[in-house]
Amino acid sequence: MASMYVSGKTLQEIADGHGISRQRVQQILKKLGLSRDDGGSRARSVSREAERLRSLDRRYLAKWGVDFRCFVELRSKGAVRAYSTQRTNAAMRGIPWKLSLCDWWRIWEASGMWPRRGRGDGRYVMSRPGDQGSYEVGNVKIVTINENSREYAVRRWKRG
Repeated sequence: MASMYVSGKTLQEIADGHGISRQRVQQILKKLGLSRDDGGSRARSVSREAERLRSLDRRYLAKWGVDFRCFVELRSKGAVRAYSTQRTNAAMRGIPWKLSLCDWWRIWEASGMWPRRGRGDGRYVMSRPGDQGSYEVGNVKIVTINENSREYAVRRWKRG
């Protein structure tokens, strides 16, 4: 009876299987040291919640490259919106994007400049060396917006 209860069977289901009352099953389980939190519908609820989280993890890993909890944490830091914006801007400029949210976040996190990211003097941006190639691991760096603009201006000046 105890193993049935812990696996998610209700008191009534166990009672029906043994030809006794639900209350008698409860008394027996209590003598064995089991409470209502140890099984029955509670166990099924916990199991359903665990499956729901596994399903969310699968979806978010497929779409974003991170599990659900990591996605929620990154969203709270504003990273998901910034990632999406940068990816969209790259697409509008015709630049291939080969960074998952996880890769993109690791680059920012390793730079230590996430809190100083953005537009404006002395702020930091993700740049491609020489504005060549796609946004991908190994072809991006975190630099000040001033450095990025200077690099662009020098390149234009050299082209005439």
